[in-house]
Amino acid sequence: MTQRLNRRRALFVEAAVLVLMTGVLVVGHSVAFGAVNCDSVFQGATPQDPIKKTASVATAHPGDTVTFTFAWNSTGTATAELADCFRVDDGSDSALNALVTPLNWTKTHDNVGADGSPQTETQTITIPDDPALIGHTVADRAKATFGSVESRSDIIEVAITAAPSSSPTPTLVPPVSVGPTATTSVKGVSLSATGTDVAAYILLAMLLVGAGVLLRRANRYNA
Repeated sequence: MTQRLNRRRALFVEAAVLVLMTGVLVVGHSVAFGAVNCDSVFQGATPQDPIKKTASVATAHPGDTVTFTFAWNSTGTATAELADCFRVDDGSDSALNALVTPLNWTKTHDNVGADGSPQTETQTITIPDDPALIGHTVADRAKATFGSVESRSDIIEVAITAAPSSSPTPTLVPPVSVGPTATTSVKGVSLSATGTDVAAYILLAMLLVGAGVLLRRANRYNA
């Protein structure tokens, strides 16, 4: 009885180990299948009849969106498999590449029409909002691995530039218009109408001078 129980336990352990190994293999296969082999995408010459690929802009700022359009001819199969990869400049700077490699993707496209029918696919990405990309180019290349004659696109580059300054525009204050000042003429002398009114003082002085002259003449006659 004891030997039977031990045998059952051993068989149970073996079955559990096999289930775990199978799960690991399945997960590993799924990860490998879903990963983008960008070395294969970027390496190799551009074929004579490549996938046509264009970008919506030639330059962009960090944080901007860019839409890529792909065009190719199907081989008559129900679907086509596309792989798309990004790098910075020539890909030699791993730190900069790490900013854009999360943009890499693979996609299954449903072909429409018979063998040789034209197909299109679009993909919109957001340039990482990182100033380290300013002055560099984000390079993109695609490859069709199924459902099309296997081919790579040209390498499409988008130059990354700094966003324009957002400093406020200064407010211009209009100049104050000042009209001409009226003048008052007193015996040929131009006096400003603004400030203290001295006309009365001048008239009083003239009267006193005139009175003094008259008194002086009267004193002469009386002498």
